Amino acid sequence: MKPPEYIAVYGTLRKGFRAEDLMKPCKLVGDTKIVGAMFDLGSFPGVKLDLKDHRFYAEVYKIPAKPAERAKLLERLDTYEGEGFLYVRRNIETKFGSTYIYEYKGDIVGREPFFKWA
Repeated sequence: MKPPEYIAVYGTLRKGFRAEDLMKPCKLVGDTKIVGAMFDLGSFPGVKLDLKDHRFYAEVYKIPAKPAERAKLLERLDTYEGEGFLYVRRNIETKFGSTYIYEYKGDIVGREPFFKWA
């Protein structure tokens, strides 16, 4: 199976936020609503994709096609997101096609979902 060509970001990686520089190798293609719920975790948000009654906003970027650039980008993002520890990189379908997104692994008990992290 071909790897996703896109990545969806919903928090600190979005344009205008503190980690937007990590997205420089990518091209912003638009925004979308994603099935799942977003939660405020303090200084960053997290999403749970299994909460089907909710939607949240995300920016979608085209990932570089060159294998070396792609691998370097995903390695940097995995490190930033704490992939495997805080977050898991998932593959979802968006209106743009097959898309990576980072899903929060932790507990969200007692937290209220919201649509867009500001």
